[in-house]
Amino acid sequence: MATIKPFRAWRYALDEPKQIKEFTCPLFDVSLAEHLDQLYGKTYNSIHLSQPRGAHPDEEASFTLQKWKSEGVIQQDFLPGIYVYYQYFKLPGLSRTLCRKGFICMIDMQAHGHKLPTLTNDIQIHESTIPKAVENRKQLLESTLLNVSPTHGLYHDRDLSLEKYMDEAIRMPLFSHTDYQGVTDAFGVIHDRKILRRFIDHISDKVVVLADGHHRFKASVEFMMQTKSIDSGRRYHMIYLTNSASRDFCILPTHRIVYERSSSFNAFLEKAGKYFNIEKISESPSIQEPGDPRNYIIVTRSGTYRLRLQAFVQEEIESEKNFTDQLDVSIVHSIILGKLLNLPVEQQRDTRYVDFNSDANLCLKKVMDDDAMAILLNPIRPEDVYTVGRLGSIMPQKTTYFYPKVVCGYVFGSINEDEVNSPLDPCI
Repeated sequence: MATIKPFRAWRYALDEPKQIKEFTCPLFDVSLAEHLDQLYGKTYNSIHLSQPRGAHPDEEASFTLQKWKSEGVIQQDFLPGIYVYYQYFKLPGLSRTLCRKGFICMIDMQAHGHKLPTLTNDIQIHESTIPKAVENRKQLLESTLLNVSPTHGLYHDRDLSLEKYMDEAIRMPLFSHTDYQGVTDAFGVIHDRKILRRFIDHISDKVVVLADGHHRFKASVEFMMQTKSIDSGRRYHMIYLTNSASRDFCILPTHRIVYERSSSFNAFLEKAGKYFNIEKISESPSIQEPGDPRNYIIVTRSGTYRLRLQAFVQEEIESEKNFTDQLDVSIVHSIILGKLLNLPVEQQRDTRYVDFNSDANLCLKKVMDDDAMAILLNPIRPEDVYTVGRLGSIMPQKTTYFYPKVVCGYVFGSINEDEVNSPLDPCI
């Protein structure tokens, strides 16, 4: 079972709610380069904790954190709570406004019944990580003992049992503003002991599948494993939980941009004919509506092509016991990138050869500007992400783009032993 708990978040001391926009920033792995200098120019922006600069960035973050605490820039809430986080957004082609509902809490990474730190099996991952990125996040965590931004986890509840409590909490938000994505974020908090207990009990029989933040989560796990005590605050990790059964739950596709391969496109098409039925199409590829499974759109300067997986290849793939190998994105990596473009796995993970972007218009621009090849994908289904996580399998990198992205700077979660628990904690 997954074990969560309320926590006393560190939050910016705001004179008025609308000030929060000055302190927020994108997550470290989705920051836009052209915006970084502007954010670093803001003295108290959370980017100084999440993406510190300098020769020793982890030390810079630690110094900044202590300075902000001593100056009262951030303050720790007196009461533990669960923090409700709603994101209102629109998608092209849809007239109604969508709302992703979720809440931020601490999750216990420690497996039950073990005397030494051991990762619980009730928190599942679905994407591979890059060791260097994990190490960087771990060094930052070691120096600050602070989760600067929550990872994003999924649970599944068709009854929407917790939404009514979240709806009530968000009626009087702590603040609401439009973030860098054009998404309206609303933030509330729940302190009521009985309601907190309902959240804890409800999640206790759920398996949580990690959606975003695999590097931050793995860094937390590795840091926890360094301690000899399971009572340490290091066993907790700040997480944003959303219900994958919600109708407004949204995953966008992450397309592939392949460099230095378009010059041999005729040879590619000849080889592709062994696996796909190929059709040159004249219409501009649409990326807003999902297409048919087992269909792939390839765009180069020479034209746009639809590749339909041949029936006998599809039968072979679907006979595989490994569910993950049957996913469209896995077929792209194994057949199109691997067999047709002769890219080994290590080059598929190297952005000099393959880049990833959820914005198809940007992908098409790369085709024209850099003579690249774009492979446009369908979004993966939420139930497939959950299935992969439950099976303990790993999908190719950058398979999912959960939208909207969580924003950094609303709450910080301490794993400092002196700050984790409170004598007023209603759930201890």
